[in-house]
Amino acid sequence: MAVVTSRWRYRTSGWSPAIGGGLLSALALMGCTSAPLPSKQPASNVVVPGYTLLGDYVLKPTGKVDLAFVLDDSPSMGPKRDKLAAQLPRMLNALADPNTSNLLPSLRVAVLDGDLGSGGTVTEGACAPKNGSINGSTGGDEGAFQVLGGPACGMTDLAARWMQTPILSPANFSGAMGQVLACLAGGLGQSGCGYQQPLQALVVSAASSGPAYLPAFVRGDADLDIILVSDQDDCSAWPNAALFGPVLPGETADLRCATRGHVCGGQALPYPTRASFAAPFSDCSARSDTTCSGGTDFSGPIACTPLADVHTLAEKVKALKPGTADDRIMVTGIFGWPQSDAQMASVTYKIAPIPNPASAQNPQAPSTVFDLWPICYDQDHPPAQPDPDTGYDTTAASFGAKPGLRLSAFIDEFGVNGLKFSMCQQDWINAFQLVGETLDKKLRSICLDQKFVDADPSTASLDPDCIVDYLFPKRDGLVPPACMDGLATPPCFALPGDDRDLTMTSFPRCDDDASVIPCWTIEDDKTRCPDAGHLFSIHRTPEPYTPVGTRIRIQCRFCPEVKAGGPAQPGCDY
Repeated sequence: MAVVTSRWRYRTSGWSPAIGGGLLSALALMGCTSAPLPSKQPASNVVVPGYTLLGDYVLKPTGKVDLAFVLDDSPSMGPKRDKLAAQLPRMLNALADPNTSNLLPSLRVAVLDGDLGSGGTVTEGACAPKNGSINGSTGGDEGAFQVLGGPACGMTDLAARWMQTPILSPANFSGAMGQVLACLAGGLGQSGCGYQQPLQALVVSAASSGPAYLPAFVRGDADLDIILVSDQDDCSAWPNAALFGPVLPGETADLRCATRGHVCGGQALPYPTRASFAAPFSDCSARSDTTCSGGTDFSGPIACTPLADVHTLAEKVKALKPGTADDRIMVTGIFGWPQSDAQMASVTYKIAPIPNPASAQNPQAPSTVFDLWPICYDQDHPPAQPDPDTGYDTTAASFGAKPGLRLSAFIDEFGVNGLKFSMCQQDWINAFQLVGETLDKKLRSICLDQKFVDADPSTASLDPDCIVDYLFPKRDGLVPPACMDGLATPPCFALPGDDRDLTMTSFPRCDDDASVIPCWTIEDDKTRCPDAGHLFSIHRTPEPYTPVGTRIRIQCRFCPEVKAGGPAQPGCDY
């Protein structure tokens, strides 16, 4: 086969408008690393003289992403329902590839809530046991996926507990996926238990069997993204449900979740609450000392915390991807958090009196009660009408969000795969775009850290000289050949044996508009390749899936090491 040498003018200005954004139709690679190791070294006779063979990068099958939304369904979310419905479709739009008619990857989307009830401690109202609970327990919705109003929202499979795109599996919904998601989220309503336990709900779901829970939803070869949306902090208290029982006069019911679950300046907060408290928010964090045992009296001060240990909860969620959780699980939080670093340094963690919501129905009730104040306010609903006695703006607070210190600690357990965003941002699109870009980076990036030979030193920009070949599995005329996902039936083969089982095609470089595809680019991208800086990408038309065994072979001219004082090779003196 004739060798085609493709030269690409290296740019330092980042993505061009025509080919920027998510490359979800690009070839899905085995992860992002500054020096990824080829899984199979080709025969030496394929090397072109003067070029360095980086190797064959084995492509994983079509990108698969499982999205699990954990949504707050308590009454406090009521004023934010319209915002949630408007913003959720943008999450899915951020995963679409604009270069291929907004093609989505192989995607599953599930919705669950943080309502685990109160373990039977509360006998009336939203936190009381539910008659229709799936397992007949007192655990609210028990971490089960919620598809309330599914047919009206567009779900076409009445037995389905999640949505899925028609890539590698048949679609089970009609219409725009984002609109169906928004409708399902709206079906949760706002009548869930005020003691929201989203972290424990994830753990309960991860430990449960059946089609309505995470083990049935999560695919072994897919990336899992958990998206937490709440305007209050996590209050996971199992097995200490007695926390929810004692009536504490003079404070709101859910203040106990903060005073038992937060520390400021390394000190536990006083409770029951008898006086106002304030501290720099940056000095406060989730409480992480010993968890109380069952049967503890929570009506007064205690040396332990009744809330479940955040690290333990995270480890149980990571068990969904044994051995690969650090690479395959991503957690995104949209919750009570400062909107900027400047705000982080200036805002105050505050417990103080607010107008008592119960006083309108009960004239005998005290006029004020202690509560945790919002850490942020929606930009469209800033404080404007403060109560003359307390300074608290009830309307503005209803659109704001309280500090999510336990949610923050849980997200931190996932390191670089944990993302935090403020619920109070006017538009969540920046958050969703970053989620899409992060998933894109995890799915498909080759980072090159070598020094390229400048093939044309007469120009101001660097001009790398590379040969790029696409190796597609093919044996005895079988296309597609891969026995995978039920798409190919015998005769087929699982993996190519050697180069004779691969059809090889050379890719040219992309022009600035990527007007002819398939093609390849090399970009200066310190965001996706922080160590190497050089991001290699393939742009191509969408296909139903990438067969097992597909590879990309890269050969480039690189500059050799030069001894001190020695002459530089032509094209390397920059």
